[in-house]
Amino acid sequence: MHNLYKSSKVLRVLAKHSCVADLILSQTFSSGYTCCGQPCSNLPPWKKPSGYDTGILVYNTATKHKVPLVTKSPGHLTWYMCGPTVYDSPHVGHGLCYIRFDIIRRILRDYFDLGVFQVMGVTDVDDKIIKKANYFQRDIGEVSRHYETEFWQDMALLDIPRPDKTMRVTDHVQHIIKFVQDILKAGYAYHVADGSVFFNNIAYRKFRGLHLPDDFSPETRLSSPDYPDDWLTDAPDPHKRHPIDFVLWKASKPGEPSWPSPFGRGRPGWHIECSAMACSVFGESLDVHSGGIDLWFPHHHCEEAQCCARHSTHMWTNYWWHSGHLTIDSEKMSKSVGNVVSIRELLRSHSANTFRHFALTSHYTNREALLSNLFPNLNWWNGYLVLFLLQTVTFGDRTLEQAATQVAKIQEMLDTAQHFLRATPKVDCARSSPADNHALMKALYETKQTVDSRLRDDFDTANAMKSVLALVSSTNKYLYGNYHERILSPDNSSLSQFDSENNSHKLVSGRIVDQSPLSGPSLPSKEDESDFEILSNLTVKNVNVIPNESSSGSAGYVEVAAVRAYVLSLMKLFGMRYQTGQVSADDTVKTSSDVQDRFPDVMQAVLQYRGAVRDFALLKNLPAEQLKSMSKTEKQAKREEYSALLQAGDELRERLHDNSIIIKDFKESSSWTFSGELNKQGNRGSEN
Repeated sequence: MHNLYKSSKVLRVLAKHSCVADLILSQTFSSGYTCCGQPCSNLPPWKKPSGYDTGILVYNTATKHKVPLVTKSPGHLTWYMCGPTVYDSPHVGHGLCYIRFDIIRRILRDYFDLGVFQVMGVTDVDDKIIKKANYFQRDIGEVSRHYETEFWQDMALLDIPRPDKTMRVTDHVQHIIKFVQDILKAGYAYHVADGSVFFNNIAYRKFRGLHLPDDFSPETRLSSPDYPDDWLTDAPDPHKRHPIDFVLWKASKPGEPSWPSPFGRGRPGWHIECSAMACSVFGESLDVHSGGIDLWFPHHHCEEAQCCARHSTHMWTNYWWHSGHLTIDSEKMSKSVGNVVSIRELLRSHSANTFRHFALTSHYTNREALLSNLFPNLNWWNGYLVLFLLQTVTFGDRTLEQAATQVAKIQEMLDTAQHFLRATPKVDCARSSPADNHALMKALYETKQTVDSRLRDDFDTANAMKSVLALVSSTNKYLYGNYHERILSPDNSSLSQFDSENNSHKLVSGRIVDQSPLSGPSLPSKEDESDFEILSNLTVKNVNVIPNESSSGSAGYVEVAAVRAYVLSLMKLFGMRYQTGQVSADDTVKTSSDVQDRFPDVMQAVLQYRGAVRDFALLKNLPAEQLKSMSKTEKQAKREEYSALLQAGDELRERLHDNSIIIKDFKESSSWTFSGELNKQGNRGSEN
């Protein structure tokens, strides 16, 4: 064991650095470290359930690989999820777990059209709750209700809706007592002298044909030094017949809450709570059971054993889904470690939208699925240690800033597309080819296919989002390249407007190229140069007009509208909140109804006036013959003379931007919309 501990420390260090370390870890574990021969696993071989095949592959923790998702009833899925033990404030590790399962729930319900009935259990009586209540000299019910209320408030701040049914342990003690009685009658539990009841793991294993400890004897006691912690399914107790047994009913102790029962006064054991509550709703079979990966052993193993013993079934839960750990500085975020960040602390500096995007861009299991696909023959102990070392995703300012940048990139596309659609005729009268032939539409089709295949493959939102972000980047490039960057060409002496907000586009070899990365700067951004300065810089270079697909008959309205609608609907499906550019009852602009009704007309008048001034400064109001007769030097001199007018137009745009109104300039017109900043406060939520 000492050598094993030393090896695991070395491997933990290696796990911090690279994917190569994952391979080293996996190969090292395959050498076969074991404790006392075999694990304390209560899981028989998994069998594919009979029922309705959804066409979705899911990673089942019980099998360590992906299997088809088959539900008991067509078009319906039953789901029990372990909820919080309400003894302290929830932290972002909890938030990430529940956001991930909220996303999966939305995908199942809104994308795959499955009716999902989800139940969550809340543990409101527990050793930790009792300890905190005694410390503050408060009633245990008062303490648990306080933290449960805080939990639901924080879930609301993260836009996580409640499950269909919530069950508190203290409301279902009678269900639990009946469940323990049934297990006793079936012969898989036993009383002890102090009034407690324990699950008889040895009897259960004999019945199921599962392997027994190599050195098992009826006289074995927990005091034996030969049983490592990996075997233990419960806290040490001298009344146990064997170390791998676990408590179903705890005898009452002074200063603890208790309930009367046929076994004597006491309270439920931890493992029995979820089993009894879930079975009271779903009966002897359940499609899905989920929770954090730290619950897999021993909690979920014990749940499965209890329910199979109670119902005399081969398998109670068909699919086990587990969310990976969240780490800070390569350590699991945990209250016991003391490195927790509360949800409300997170929302002081980052929006709920950013945190949800952060969850979307990593797989809900983190890296275990990849590891198991590469090395499917990991034995039990190796598998658990691999879970602990590798089942993590890193939390920090850098990763959250990356998520925020990508959120801004998507909002940029939605805003720019909205401006484009407002400024472009709604009928592409000049089309010479069908929309299906347009490069943007082809990219949309490919993205839809990729997203569909990724969501069918264990809800792989990380790779689905990569495809969506690539589409967003292509759409932004198309919008800027084809409708913003009409610049002066020496060949035609015509001047089109250039959007100075798009300062991520640079001149390379006479062409404008999008140099913004996939996670580029957000729009709207304040320009570093005025319109006149950009135009002046461009006209002294030998710049050609970028080829425009609309000039060959592809105006692009249909394509841009289709991309925008798809991205917006998909983000809504994932639970993301993006501004649509429409004034609605949900907007936080507080005005009287009369002013709000007239506001669009006021803004249109402002845009018309600003446009007339800009046209004058850009010499666009001059007759074509007069403009043609002027030399380049004369045109440049005139523009310098009128540069103050362009600067005034820029200042107006900046001032409106500061008030959450964004102006976009296009070839022949301008458009306005509200900024996403309007709902920023709403996304962050209250800090109190």
